[in-house]
Amino acid sequence: MRFPASPPRAILIAFLFSLAAAMTTGPVNAQEDDRQFVKVAPDVMNRFLAEMREDLVHLDDLLGAIAAGDMEQAARIAERRMGLGHQRLMRMQEQGASDEEINRMVAKIRKMAVSEGVDLPKALHGKKHGGIGMLMPEELRAMGQEMHKAAYHLADVARAAKNPPDAGDYRKLFAAVNDITTQCRGCHETFRVR
Repeated sequence: MRFPASPPRAILIAFLFSLAAAMTTGPVNAQEDDRQFVKVAPDVMNRFLAEMREDLVHLDDLLGAIAAGDMEQAARIAERRMGLGHQRLMRMQEQGASDEEINRMVAKIRKMAVSEGVDLPKALHGKKHGGIGMLMPEELRAMGQEMHKAAYHLADVARAAKNPPDAGDYRKLFAAVNDITTQCRGCHETFRVR
């Protein structure tokens, strides 16, 4: 039996229309979005979503530093751009603070992060200032704080890696990255913002 070199034009067109129709109908068993709805003002939502996109940029930069074997850079990204108080730390850098000043602030924030009974947002920002988490429900804020704290663990793992890192170091690093992304995933599976 011999097959034509190319399918007849009518069959190809029918296939493409069928494919297009299948793509527009969606899955038959699609689940409803049962995540907790968080209603916020449009300006807060825009700021919140911008910070989430920024977190992805920082995560990408962190993965790039790990891939390049630059563990100190990975640790600095984790602490300064993904840890608690990251917006404050980035502002300090933009305003010309020295590396030593920023490192002291990182150490102070990390100490507060492990202290029992410290209202972290209030301690970091006071009553009137703070990150976007201050405008979110407590459960969402707590999940966000856990993601930021997981970044500190990654910084510690990166600094403990050998130079050059070996396979065991990379396993620990990827486990630490997974701790961060697990927090992201948990929050995104629990909440939606509108």
